[in-house]
Amino acid sequence: MKKILLLLLCTLLFSSLLLGCNEESESSLAEDSLQSEHSEESTQETLTRPESISIVVLGDSIARGATLASPEADCYSAKLCELLKNDYKQVSVKNYGIDGQTGAELLQALKSSPAPELYDCDYIVVSIGGNNILQFLTSLEGADDFLASVGPETFANYFRYIIAETEEEKQSLKGACDIISQAFGSLNSAYASEQFSGLISGIYRQIQKLEREEMEKYGFKGAFAQYLLAMNHRPEGMTAAKLCEVCDKDKAAVSRVISEMEERGLVQKIGEKAHPYRAALTLTEKGRDAAAFVAKRATVAVLKAGEGLSDEHRKLFYAALELINTNLQKICDDGIPDTV
Repeated sequence: MKKILLLLLCTLLFSSLLLGCNEESESSLAEDSLQSEHSEESTQETLTRPESISIVVLGDSIARGATLASPEADCYSAKLCELLKNDYKQVSVKNYGIDGQTGAELLQALKSSPAPELYDCDYIVVSIGGNNILQFLTSLEGADDFLASVGPETFANYFRYIIAETEEEKQSLKGACDIISQAFGSLNSAYASEQFSGLISGIYRQIQKLEREEMEKYGFKGAFAQYLLAMNHRPEGMTAAKLCEVCDKDKAAVSRVISEMEERGLVQKIGEKAHPYRAALTLTEKGRDAAAFVAKRATVAVLKAGEGLSDEHRKLFYAALELINTNLQKICDDGIPDTV
């Protein structure tokens, strides 16, 4: 049965591409990895080992040997070939590494074109994933600081930590692991902040779009939806000041929308002599019909948006959202602290 070795060499990518790791560092890392793999394989082989072996290498610049003075002689597949010649009379290694290739691009290439070499070889080695990480990092604020906070030797030691076979080796290299973890932690915090604000903004835009599209079916503006729902929950009436508070809108926005809703026959004031801003507002029969329509469509939208969430997940989500809202309100009142 053909064996496929999937090597996730993301850390090597940083040292060889982003940080300009020198040739000796990359070559020694490859040898360390190969010797580890070779020792494990040798314990499993029987005395009936075949005389020849064929290997195909796929992947990105790590597989090709980018940044090396002599990629064909010093790349991963070349080192692998040298080691295997100690055990096999004939060794065939074909390298199809492509600089900059991502996992999706490799998958698409395999799907779109025939690759007979893959069916005829004994082993397939895949070195992929680094460019996916690179694209992710370069899309974030703070990526330059992250790369500047660690050096090529730190990445090299981090990779040695991953493949270390003894606890003693791991302990001697743990410092590199801590540096990488701390640097990634800072970057992840920046990413989490960016992701949170982006998701909230996206949800708000989508809600506005749905409100606009649904209210157009009634011949009304999307802005009416929130006011209709708020007033429908308070049939006894509510003032414009209360609407400002409930809908989180300023006085001018509320006055403008209420004026338009009055013209459309959706709301009415209780008590003609009352101050316009302090007068209680209630929905007319037409307004209640419109509110019922909005409530029904909103229920459908919420259920569809929450598909895949269990009741427990939904409770946790709303609890977390409420806590975040409370914390943000406190930050707005007190200001952002200097430190966490």
